[in-house]
Amino acid sequence: MRTKLDRLLEENQISTLRLVQESKKQDPAGRGYSRNHLYSVRRGETEPTRECIAVLLASVRRLTGKRQLRADDLFDFAVPRRKAS
Repeated sequence: MRTKLDRLLEENQISTLRLVQESKKQDPAGRGYSRNHLYSVRRGETEPTRECIAVLLASVRRLTGKRQLRADDLFDFAVPRRKAS
């Protein structure tokens, strides 16, 4: 299943490499995130931290020019339902 982030990046023709480069600019510490880590987040294999979400949101806003984007436009924050015992 594709993630919101993956679909948005594809629709806007933003490669993982471009996102890596922009994340280094947006990260207050200047480190950014590795291509492997962002690929894993993009595919939904890794849950991003709050810091990662903030950096990616700023990066995607800058790359798309869509300042109105919100974190829930990039990530699904729905809590999975538990099965009844």
